[in-house]
Amino acid sequence: MLARVALLGALLPLASCFNPPAARFRIGSPWSAGRGPLPRQPQGGRRAMGLARMMAEPALRIGHGWDIHRLASLEEAGQSCVIGGVTVKDFELGTVAHSDGDVLYHSTVDAILGALTMPDIGQLFPDTDPKWKGCDSSAFMEEAWRLMDDRGYQIS
Repeated sequence: MLARVALLGALLPLASCFNPPAARFRIGSPWSAGRGPLPRQPQGGRRAMGLARMMAEPALRIGHGWDIHRLASLEEAGQSCVIGGVTVKDFELGTVAHSDGDVLYHSTVDAILGALTMPDIGQLFPDTDPKWKGCDSSAFMEEAWRLMDDRGYQIS
């Protein structure tokens, strides 16, 4: 579950002047000073737009993710089995995957991306791209975390 970072009490009254579906400000709001809807970027530049965007986001989002990789002999898989960033030692099977095949990280990344209504892990990090071959799945987690943080959410 992703929960929004709390806005300062002084900023909450501004939420009433924001119309999320239209992504505009109401006429007569403190932002528009009675001149009708503002152009695409209100006074204050990127910071004000960031605040407006944060107010438009739902306070809570829920995502779920799942991942599956086939286990095969180490020779066929070409790599060990990794779960949660930990390589399983003394295990005769490996994970058949383009990256390290960490199902725990992959499903968590998919849950975060889903909660943010973004494309899934396979679209953001396609297995057709050679730069992801054998990649440590923590790179996927770091990117999902960055995207989540940029939108003002946190895992709770």
